Amino acid sequence: ALAVAQGHNNIALLFEVRRQFADAANEYRAAVDGLTALDLRSPGNAEVEKNLATGWMNLAMSAKLSGDQDEEAKRLGSALRYAEQAFERNRADPELPRLMKTLHWVRSEALLHLLRLEESAEEAEAYAAVMPKEWLWPMNAAQRISAAVGLAQQDFDLSDAERAARARALALRAVALLHEGARRGYDRSVPGLAKMRDLEPLRSYPEFDAFIEEWSPRSPASAPASAPADGR
Repeated sequence: ALAVAQGHNNIALLFEVRRQFADAANEYRAAVDGLTALDLRSPGNAEVEKNLATGWMNLAMSAKLSGDQDEEAKRLGSALRYAEQAFERNRADPELPRLMKTLHWVRSEALLHLLRLEESAEEAEAYAAVMPKEWLWPMNAAQRISAAVGLAQQDFDLSDAERAARARALALRAVALLHEGARRGYDRSVPGLAKMRDLEPLRSYPEFDAFIEEWSPRSPASAPASAPADGR
């Protein structure tokens, strides 16, 4: 069944090269249907679950190409569930964390386009948490949530107070990720983040200013004086 599914995926790729996207989607669906039947017959197989995660991701991309962002987000959710199940069964597989990271990131983007901002932020946070030692991922996630802040600030269907509260709650999540990136060893210019266009929606919040202040390198003149050797 795994070989048959791979065959459907290979045919789908050929259809995509020819821009026959509906035919490609049918092949991806056939691959997922076959893998689902195998999973029902023999549940608990991490390799099958990993292939199902990839299959649902392929179907999600087909939905994106057709302009159905809601269906894209749903299918990415299915992909994530299978990837997480596979990872629980086989944590030694190095491909699974990378797959989960990709899925969280792409689903965060899809939810952002759907204006499901809090859900988008949750996926961005999950993306940053997959590899807990890398500084790049929380910095990327902060930028994604900053985009959500900008959209929340422009949501005029809410009252002024509701709009401000929603945007601030998202901004605090973004700033928390910036701190996390700095703690993990972010090695570029922290003061430069204050000018980064992708973080512009955060500039009006004092917590963002406090982050810049806390993590900016201090000049010798501004550093606190050292205590005398005898402690006096």
